[in-house]
Amino acid sequence: MEERTREEILAEINGYEQLLKAQDYIGVKIAEGRATVADYAEEIAQADEWAAKTRELREELEEMDAAE
Repeated sequence: MEERTREEILAEINGYEQLLKAQDYIGVKIAEGRATVADYAEEIAQADEWAAKTRELREELEEMDAAE
C-alpha cells in the first residue's frame, strides 16, 4: 500500500469535517422537535461513518508523529 503524506491525510480529514458540518442542521431540527432521528436515519448513519473515518485518519496521524 502506498504511504500518504501528512498533507493528504489532513486534506481528507478536512473533507470529512466539512461533510459533517453540512449536516449540523439535522441535530438542530431534532433538538427543536421539528424532526426525529428516524426522519434522518440514513444521514445520521452516513455521518457516523464519516466520523469513524475521521477518527481513523487522526490515529494514522498520531502514528506518523510517534514514528518521527
